[in-house]
Amino acid sequence: MRYNSDKSYYAVTVKCGHVGRNHYMPITFAISAEDGAAAAQLARGFKRVKHDHKDVILCVNKIDIDEFITIKTNNNHDPYLHCKNIQDQRKYNQEIEKRKVPEKLVAGKKHKIVDSRNQQHYVGKNVIKTNLKRFTKYYTDLQGYSCAERCVNQT
Repeated sequence: MRYNSDKSYYAVTVKCGHVGRNHYMPITFAISAEDGAAAAQLARGFKRVKHDHKDVILCVNKIDIDEFITIKTNNNHDPYLHCKNIQDQRKYNQEIEKRKVPEKLVAGKKHKIVDSRNQQHYVGKNVIKTNLKRFTKYYTDLQGYSCAERCVNQT
């Protein structure tokens, strides 16, 4: 392994996925980068990291070369990071269950009604308050917005 002397070493702890709905596994990666922000950006792109979460980076700490080597060695021996499919992961399910952490969900957070393209749907000027698939299934016979607006406003 080559170690770059002009870059600093960072321990970046991130949320990793594939351990169940609303759960994550905190994993610390050793990264060589120019600063902490660059190290965090590199860690976000690693496999098994929850890329789409805004709070995926739990902490970034500057470390020395000895800690860097220790973290790299620990990650090389971690079976969770070497699983290629669900069958491999099931072999280590007991160890994973001990290490996974429940996700802290924001209470009362309401989600917008969006489809797969992240677009809100409107009938006239009103946002559809029901699931779009269910709305289109039951109201396909409606001819115009006035009837549809009445149906949406009743829910």
